[in-house]
Amino acid sequence: MNKAIAIEGLKPVGAYSAVVQSGNFYFVSGIIGINYETGVLEAKTFEEEVRTIMQHIDKVLKTLNLSWEAIVKATVYLTNMDNFGKFNEIYGSYFPVGYFPAREVVEVRRLPKDVNCEVSLILSAGD
Repeated sequence: MNKAIAIEGLKPVGAYSAVVQSGNFYFVSGIIGINYETGVLEAKTFEEEVRTIMQHIDKVLKTLNLSWEAIVKATVYLTNMDNFGKFNEIYGSYFPVGYFPAREVVEVRRLPKDVNCEVSLILSAGD
């Protein structure tokens, strides 16, 4: 049975759940770099926006009592592939040495709230 999980401070900006649990897996909807309390993108740079996304991901992991190694798959959407290197450097710094999840990065024309980046995840709580 699937179960929707609310994450304090990550209010969905549409008709969806922030996280859905199905068995030992968690499916995390796209996380963007806004302040979810105000609904506003406060970051002044792309790098600040990515760090905000990563802080939101950290909050999800902590709420679920999981580590960064629980991320088995990430899907990344960028509005400008020229930002790939900046994204990759910040994203990679959050994972323990020797571990990175499966991932794809896709350039898109536009994202919700006119942000520059969005990341969705599949997490595993183990066996």
